[in-house]
Amino acid sequence: MTKLMVRGGRLVDPRNGQDGPADLIFEDGRVAEVGAGLSAPKGAQVIEAGGLVVMPGLVDSHTHVSGDYAPGHAMMARAGVTTALNLSGEVGSVIEGIKAVGAGLTVASLDSPTPGRELPNESPSHAEIGRVLDRSLENGAIGVKVLGGHYPFTPEATAAIFRAARERTAYAAFHVGSTATGSDLRGLREAAELAEGGPLHVAHVNSYCRGMILDAIDEAREAVDLLVQNPMLRSESYLARLNGTSARCVDGVPASGTARNCLIMGGYEVTEQGLEKAMLDGYCFVVDARADENALLSGEEARDLYREMGTNVSISFPVNDPTCQFILATARRPDGTFAVDALSTDGGGIPRNVTVDHGLAIVALGGLSLSTFVQKASLAPARMLGLDRKGHLGVGADADCTLVDLATRTVKATIAGGAPIALDGVVVGSGGTLITTARGERTVRQSGLAYEVVDLARSGLYAPERMTAG
Repeated sequence: MTKLMVRGGRLVDPRNGQDGPADLIFEDGRVAEVGAGLSAPKGAQVIEAGGLVVMPGLVDSHTHVSGDYAPGHAMMARAGVTTALNLSGEVGSVIEGIKAVGAGLTVASLDSPTPGRELPNESPSHAEIGRVLDRSLENGAIGVKVLGGHYPFTPEATAAIFRAARERTAYAAFHVGSTATGSDLRGLREAAELAEGGPLHVAHVNSYCRGMILDAIDEAREAVDLLVQNPMLRSESYLARLNGTSARCVDGVPASGTARNCLIMGGYEVTEQGLEKAMLDGYCFVVDARADENALLSGEEARDLYREMGTNVSISFPVNDPTCQFILATARRPDGTFAVDALSTDGGGIPRNVTVDHGLAIVALGGLSLSTFVQKASLAPARMLGLDRKGHLGVGADADCTLVDLATRTVKATIAGGAPIALDGVVVGSGGTLITTARGERTVRQSGLAYEVVDLARSGLYAPERMTAG
């Protein structure tokens, strides 16, 4: 049996009421023993955790690892993530990425159909929506994400996509916006209506609080109120200053509504030339692949890559308001639960995997306790996905944990499935596991990839009472 011991750390595990010295023994990918002063099993690898916090592995409920974002596997392993939800692209690309450059993570994926590509136009029929969703589920995705803020459908079609997902007990996420609104507070208001009282994952709530409609802080407060008033909406927010979008232009204009918004916020023309000037000014950064790490370019280097790629590059702008991020990370409902369920990164292959660094800064400021940080970064997102063995380190749980140095707010080791996948920033894991539904099991099994089948009826999306159970 494969055995590993994590010895001498401070275990913080809110699900099991742990905050103090404890050792962990992992056997064959599960937690076998938890307690202080345990003896190392014969033949076990031992990782010394003295002076470190040992927490359940981060479960990142908003990442990007498909296509050009495949380096996100290694980037997340370094950042303490053991489980991730990919929120764009196509599940086949995610499967190939795990095989080619996986770092040992467990990944679930949503397909992201857009008008004119997977669906014929902005107003597809019920039958067309059903065919696309069925194909996604059968290929191994657990559901779909509507990229409304980038490539919108009509409000009616958007609601129909969410309705079709509910009919199939599939996961549905939404970057808010439709042909009637956009990626802003108006789109968030509309999202609550389009969900029709049903379950919906509202992606990166902080992205709709950038001061496009009201003062940014007032937008954050209204966002909290909307989530409180609509208890079937699950949500996450991220803590990076930078956003992420696409620079791809059509007829000289950025195709993404989010990219257009960012140019407007910075006072730039909404054109290819406006993007170039924003790059030269250091307001717009271009994502470039560097081995197993995506990096951000600025200035002429960014402009040159943008031209070389015919505008089809990923970009980032410093548009997220820090005060809003603090509000959304810490705001609570009247019953004391968090208004925004989880912390995420919207990272992976986008360079902003800062949950540990920025989240622990909020702990230092007193906005979160160490226990509630772990709750938002690990336990709550695991429950959103219905992963009962993740997000905690009780006996029988998956052997996923993250070792953190509080003084430097850095990840020292990431362990997934009872084996190290990153040590002091060096990635040592490979491959990975795909989370799928019963609809996708056959396809994923045929791919040869390790997999886990999840029952979304038991997820926090469809059963919100599970978010606070225990």
